Amino acid sequence: MRASAWVLHAGPPLVMLAAIVGGSVVLQGHILRTAAAASVRSCPPESTFYAAVHRAQRRAPIDTAVALPSKLSATGEVVGRTLALRVAGSLVKQVDLAPESFASEPVGNVVVYGQVDGRNGSNIRAYDVETGCDFALFASTNVAVRGALVSAGLDALYVHSVAVGNRADRGIERIDLTTGSSRLAIPPLAAAEPFGITFATGLRWSAAGDELAVQSCGIHACRTRVLDPTTGDIQLADQPHGQLIGLTADRLFAFDTCDEMPCPLESVDRSSGSVTKLGIDAFAARLELVAGSPVLVADTPAGSREIKP
Repeated sequence: MRASAWVLHAGPPLVMLAAIVGGSVVLQGHILRTAAAASVRSCPPESTFYAAVHRAQRRAPIDTAVALPSKLSATGEVVGRTLALRVAGSLVKQVDLAPESFASEPVGNVVVYGQVDGRNGSNIRAYDVETGCDFALFASTNVAVRGALVSAGLDALYVHSVAVGNRADRGIERIDLTTGSSRLAIPPLAAAEPFGITFATGLRWSAAGDELAVQSCGIHACRTRVLDPTTGDIQLADQPHGQLIGLTADRLFAFDTCDEMPCPLESVDRSSGSVTKLGIDAFAARLELVAGSPVLVADTPAGSREIKP
């Protein structure tokens, strides 16, 4: 049986597939405080992320390509992944990771990445594209981290994890990078029709960077919750949809729940829940803001196309 196309063509591989069941235990971990020697780049100690990135005014967004291809054995088994970051086509960072690993989209020119291995547990790191410095953010042997995303202010880390052993979903934890304190920001999501058990969870900031979208996907369809970090309010978009493309203040853009590519694009009104088909089939798509208005840039069978929904 063919797997759903929105999983196979999910864009940057920041979502790793896992069997997840209910659970609501607050994530237990700690911000790494151990000192580390400065690197050959004259970088600050790797435990000083917050101080380092707030030392000077941050630059405008740097176009950074993030890739995390799998490494396969002779029998086709995934034995690892290789994180590769490129700026203007040039490789600026490459690191070998465990099979269970992830990398985020850039936020504030920072790429968050991490892995889980049987010997060291979970760890999360951050690479600052502006300086070429790498930092340790989080480590734990109590949970298996599935994904993480830093806030636009580079002062908080949002972490999705599951329990070691039974893989029970532990929700989304917010870790304060200035103090190391943590709290549950979004609880786990129970199985429900027609979604079934969640096996993939993705994190993405809205186009304005002020809301966090958390997409939970079953075998055939997804639902998305949107967190307002300021108020803590959570809005649920439970109309079945495919891979999330982007989010604005009033609409959610996603692929349809199709089984092969190219796949139709659609938008969901966040207030009414009504779904609008955009009349475009695409292999990949991204959301951009142009003069404050959303523009979808889609890779279609006829080539690249811009849609102003």
